[in-house]
Amino acid sequence: MGRNGKSLYTQNDQSQIYRFNGIYQLPADFQLGINYLYTSTKRTGEDPFSPVYRIPYLEPQHVGSHFTGLSLETVKFGKRLHANVFLKHYGYRSSINDVILTTEYEVVNYQNEVANWGGGFAASYKLFNTLLLKSSVEQATRMPSPTEALGDGVTIVNNPLIKPEQSFNTNIGGVFGRYELGRSHGVKVAMNTFYRDVKDQLLFTIISGQGEGMYQNINKVSGAGAELDVVFD
Repeated sequence: MGRNGKSLYTQNDQSQIYRFNGIYQLPADFQLGINYLYTSTKRTGEDPFSPVYRIPYLEPQHVGSHFTGLSLETVKFGKRLHANVFLKHYGYRSSINDVILTTEYEVVNYQNEVANWGGGFAASYKLFNTLLLKSSVEQATRMPSPTEALGDGVTIVNNPLIKPEQSFNTNIGGVFGRYELGRSHGVKVAMNTFYRDVKDQLLFTIISGQGEGMYQNINKVSGAGAELDVVFD
């Protein structure tokens, strides 16, 4: 709130997204795929009625991420086997400016840059016409969103030192059916078991009595479970 209780806060986001996908057919039923994704957000704010130290994003904030993926796919044995091995590279960079009070108000710039590698393997095999087996293993990374890194200027505080979320995931399952039930109905059953081990999981945490919060990294979280889906048509 500015002088005389007035406020005319304006927040401006400039976002860019660039994407490239390509596929190259190799001999022996192999297919090479490559994809690239770049996203960036620059956020600024202004309010003619507020003192400068109260205006969120008065100094520009920036967050950007790169993703590059390379995959090799194949289909074998009369289309019974589908297999895919992939390699991924993740890059994250942020530049966050905060106005802090020492002997006077000054701007402090925080730079954060992180790069991670990931990859995995996924396969499915149709053992019978009514039985499909599938499994996957992956080392993955989830980049912080602009809101998670920069906040929203109201109740979510920025986190200059936020890190991408990393996870190791495995899945094993199968699809049974479709089994005919009468002349016009059938049932299909899908079962999946999974394990997930997450490092630096992003979690919104309240940090003040006024309800302000910040997205922070939790050191390590893991979990396992099973899913069962039954489809009747």
